[in-house]
Parts: sequence; structure tokens; C-alpha cells
Amino acid sequence: MKNDGTTAQDIFINSMESRKLWVHRFRDSKDVNGLNKKKGVGRVAMFACPSDYLVGGSGILFLAEVKSTYDPKRFSYGDIRPAQRSAAGFANSCSFPYYFFILDMNTQQWYVLTAQEFVSDLKAGKKSRSYQELTPCSLMSW
Repeated sequence: MKNDGTTAQDIFINSMESRKLWVHRFRDSKDVNGLNKKKGVGRVAMFACPSDYLVGGSGILFLAEVKSTYDPKRFSYGDIRPAQRSAAGFANSCSFPYYFFILDMNTQQWYVLTAQEFVSDLKAGKKSRSYQELTPCSLMSW
């Protein structure tokens, strides 16, 4: 089954909004090209975004990147685009909250990875994290 991330993103948005959090979705190239394709413009260049979402609420604000995978054992950092890597590193250096929310499509279990953990792993040369190394989370109580 093809994994385009739509399922995980829909679940994430619904969960955050049900908690009365404000969710701003950054446009990605799929959005922009899809919007312009019908107008005969063709493919449009798109600047990279720092994450999928900016989420805020009463006293909280954070960047959120939503990922999903069918890998039965781990989440590969190869799924994180260069702009997201840079944004996570910058957010970490500024102590700004940046989270990767990862959905294991096989079990429907969510995990969270902080920018701090991600940057530390990159410095250590790690290219992935096993599910045992990730923090399980429930989007409704997170």
C-alpha cells in the first residue's frame, strides 16, 4: 500500500483541533502543484517549509512534522527532508519546541521524537530509531 502521509496528517489535525488547538498547515509542493495544475500552469517551484504544521493553544506553540511508516521495526531519518532537518536543528538551538509525530501504520501506534533527540542522534551518526527507542504517545492526551 502506498503511503503518502495523508492518513496520518488527517488524524493529527483532527486530534489537535478536537483539543481546541490552533493548527496552521504549511503548504507543500503537492498542494501548490495541485492547485495550479488545473489552471494550465504546470509544475510550480516551491520553497521548503520548516515542518508540516505550526500548532498553538493556551500557552503553547510548537512546530510539528507528521510522518508515517510501514517499516515494522524503525523510523528512518531518510524520511526527513533537508529543510526539516535544518529547522529542527535551528529550533533545538533556540530551545523552540519542534516535534516529529510518527505513526506506525502497521500498529496504528503514535510516537513522538523531539528535535533535541533528533539532533543528538544525527551528531552520533544514527540514521534511524527503533520503535523501542521512540516515545509512545496518544495524540489526545499529548
